[in-house]
Amino acid sequence: MKEHLKLNYALKISRLFLVIVILSTRYYNPCFSQSINDSIAVSLLAEIEARSEMANSKEYEKVIKYYFAVAPQKALDVCERWVEKAKNFKDKISETDALINLSKCNIILGKFDEAGTAALKGIKLAARCGYPDGEALHFGNLGVIAEMKGDNTQAIKHYLKADSVFAMTGNLKNRAFIENNLGIVYNNIQLFEKSLEYYNRALKHKIELRDTIGTASTYVNIGVLYESLKNDYNKALDFYMVAAVIYDKYGLLPQRATIYNNIGLIYLNTGDIVKSKESLINALKIREQIGDITGVASTKLNLALYSQKAHNINDQIRYAFESASIFEKAGVKPKLAESHKLLADAYETIGKPASSLYHLKQYVSLRDSVLNEENQKTVQELEAKYQNEVNQKKITILQQENRIGKLILIALILAFITISVTLFFIFRQIKLNNKHKQMKSELRILRMQMNPHFIFNSISSIQAYMLKNNSDAASAYLLRFATLMRSIMNQSAKDIISLKEEIETLENYFALENMRREEAVNCIVNVKEGTDTEDVFIPPMLVQPFVENSFKHAFKEENKGNKIEIIFAIEER
Repeated sequence: MKEHLKLNYALKISRLFLVIVILSTRYYNPCFSQSINDSIAVSLLAEIEARSEMANSKEYEKVIKYYFAVAPQKALDVCERWVEKAKNFKDKISETDALINLSKCNIILGKFDEAGTAALKGIKLAARCGYPDGEALHFGNLGVIAEMKGDNTQAIKHYLKADSVFAMTGNLKNRAFIENNLGIVYNNIQLFEKSLEYYNRALKHKIELRDTIGTASTYVNIGVLYESLKNDYNKALDFYMVAAVIYDKYGLLPQRATIYNNIGLIYLNTGDIVKSKESLINALKIREQIGDITGVASTKLNLALYSQKAHNINDQIRYAFESASIFEKAGVKPKLAESHKLLADAYETIGKPASSLYHLKQYVSLRDSVLNEENQKTVQELEAKYQNEVNQKKITILQQENRIGKLILIALILAFITISVTLFFIFRQIKLNNKHKQMKSELRILRMQMNPHFIFNSISSIQAYMLKNNSDAASAYLLRFATLMRSIMNQSAKDIISLKEEIETLENYFALENMRREEAVNCIVNVKEGTDTEDVFIPPMLVQPFVENSFKHAFKEENKGNKIEIIFAIEER
């Protein structure tokens, strides 16, 4: 019992880094990294830097988004050159954007002091040039840095500041990022109901924005919460599997590594140490491949937990020492504390009490600085204070708008009359250009699409249920969808499956299709008498495409009495 509680506590603490890997990259839309390759990125960067004028921030960010996914250090180099060029051109807005990206790159590389310095410079610069969203983005980065260092009070202070600005400017995308991170912090300090509240806020924004990848990151965080709050590992695993489908679709390696890590910890906590090691090793390989230094340290810490469970003391000491070395340099106190605790346990096991006592003292000191009652009270006071500031700002803005509203209206009418004819022709040309670009984008997206339309329709159905606040239907659909996805993923590695498995997959598919239709289709599967479904084998997903085409083309949804009947029989030849 003592060992189980110790592992469960370590699991909760270790979530801080695993989920923040996704959220610290939230400002980058990972889909963009799929639209260019290395040669295109090199060519685009050379063209940008050769110009005699300052390039648009979005052009720089397109290159950085690519390198961020495949080579974070190279992304950092690009950011540093961007900062210098913006200074030379005295473009303060561009310099602010460059510092935002520079801070993010340093966070991923574990250089938190450098990231903090860039963020503080950016805040001052954004304030001077009247760029509130830029200022808020830098406060968001400071929140990530404080969270990584275990200073939850400062993390919430910075996140609330950023959230108040985004609420004023109406920036839903970045507000979803901030509120997602607030959910993580509240989970870290074990205020679980507050954590779920902020996750639901973030999820609402992401659904409204049709942000599929962002929605997946929130599914991961909710899965983590189910582990921490209720130890409901099956439900957590279902949320992870839905997110994994989305991450696989877009080829997102950092996020896929996080899923492997989380699943490895679930298996570890439920006693399946063989599957635990397999998942953790997969996560470690990906993080080493992409140069995610602190992610590598986090996975090695989890491998030390695995080694402890497997009674492999040498590996426990090795992995714990390697992770502690990185976390100490990066100043990540919660993870460093766990490394010392594992070292203390290992040395106690092999009979070295002096070494065990040293690491135990380090663990207690670090743990007490991260989790204490005073922090929780301060957090609640800070939230109330900043919520009051938000309300006061809203009142002030409304009063100012009432005073100058009439003057603005008159000015807008005069301006509209003056330039309306000119704008008509300009907007007409812009509309034609945008339509052309949209057609090209749609063609590119169609070429990139990896999964059939059924997956997209299913995710859209989940979102529709949530928008209607039909949480029971959404949960039922989500669980049914996760079960079907797990079956398909398991069967995809096989050349043949039993007829029984094929029928079970078809029944899950029937249920999902009927949940989306107003009039259910009567789906009947008959097996000829004397046929043993466990001894008959066929290729996986052999029948499903025909059934899908039947749903799509054979019926009108409003018709009643629609029917699909499938008969499996063995014919002698």
